[in-house]
Amino acid sequence: MGGHQGGREASQMAVHLIEEEFFSDPSPNIPDSLLRAFNVANTEIYKRAGTDPSLRGMGTTSTALVIIGSTAYFAHIGDSRAYRITEASFEQITQDHSQVEELVRRNILTREQAERHPQRNVLSRAMGVQEEIEVDFFNNITIHPGDNFLLCSDGLAKVPKETIQEIILSHPPQEACDLLVQLANEHGGHDNVTVQVVRINALPTQTPKARKKVAWLVGMLVFLTLTALVVFFMFWPFA
Repeated sequence: MGGHQGGREASQMAVHLIEEEFFSDPSPNIPDSLLRAFNVANTEIYKRAGTDPSLRGMGTTSTALVIIGSTAYFAHIGDSRAYRITEASFEQITQDHSQVEELVRRNILTREQAERHPQRNVLSRAMGVQEEIEVDFFNNITIHPGDNFLLCSDGLAKVPKETIQEIILSHPPQEACDLLVQLANEHGGHDNVTVQVVRINALPTQTPKARKKVAWLVGMLVFLTLTALVVFFMFWPFA
């Protein structure tokens, strides 16, 4: 968010800083490590925006997934989304940090009204816009073979969930990502779209001692919404 230059700068900084800070933290506590990484990234993006007038107001959404053994951990801020998709279910894990979504949670707007609301892209939280951030965590989620995790920007919203589920279940992850991006563009998405798919084929054997550095770690999938060219300027309530 913040236009082409600002959005790209904020997203690139977040990708680099979150990954660097998370893996350099010796703590075995995954939520603590993720929180520290998000806070460091937020601080640096906020400082950078304050030193360059062309980057004023820049920020980014961010959703991070860490999988260790049979457990998944999520950290989230903004209106990107994380889903768990199986043959039988399509579960949204994260909650959007937007003004319209808050109205839905308070039963002021229906889901259908929210999808057509002219201010549906106005965020209530993002990384890099304020000195301090509030990060959502979804911890100790038990995973199973056959689970598929989808991390996506709001540019994918115009693709029906049934179509998303069918594509993810019937294609390899990379091919599914490519098809979903293509469909989002064909459905007239005005925002950029970024997609990550993680498929759980089997669970590894892991000891608690190896929790972060030695055991099977499907790294850190840091996913930012505005890493590509931003094709429209998002309204921002903190400007």
